[in-house]
Amino acid sequence: MIRHDILNQLMVVSGSLELASYGIQEPDLLKHLTRAQTATKTIQRQIIFTREYENLGAVTPTWQQVSTVIRRAFLEVETESIILNIQQDSPDVFADPLFEKVFYHLFHYSYKYGERVTRIEVSFHYATTELIITVADNGIGISPENKAHLFEWRSGNEKTPGLFLAQKILASTGITIRETGEFKKGTRFEIIVPIDKVKNGSR
Repeated sequence: MIRHDILNQLMVVSGSLELASYGIQEPDLLKHLTRAQTATKTIQRQIIFTREYENLGAVTPTWQQVSTVIRRAFLEVETESIILNIQQDSPDVFADPLFEKVFYHLFHYSYKYGERVTRIEVSFHYATTELIITVADNGIGISPENKAHLFEWRSGNEKTPGLFLAQKILASTGITIRETGEFKKGTRFEIIVPIDKVKNGSR
């Protein structure tokens, strides 16, 4: 309830800052108002993030059809500039109910930071002991210096919280994630699922 009230008050602050910026001619004052509004939106995102993270592990894992989860997550991104292609014969995966959020954060990362992403491809590769779900885009990719801390919580870095949460959601059921894309050629996330947590897939 407190979190809900804080979000409501932040909406009031954000709206007031936007109204205050109308008609402002003084560049320095306008800059300060813009910074305040940006900070307000950051606080909103962080509070929503704590709500998602709080629910991690609270509900028993379930079998989920990957293609259905992916399509729901992609709709949440609300973009018409990116085409999503999913390989047929999608498996079911035993994962936390927040599994959908994993793909939302991956898609959101491509959409917001990929710079020129127009296509995201999702494919499935079976090995003896695991299934690899690959989520690849055609954007700018991730620089080598950023790869090392990609899934870490880093204060002040708005890029990492979503990926941090995605990694934690997967880890709660023994699933891992890595990024294997090539800088300037696109981002490539690989979700590694133990084979005992996979069914209905052709191997």
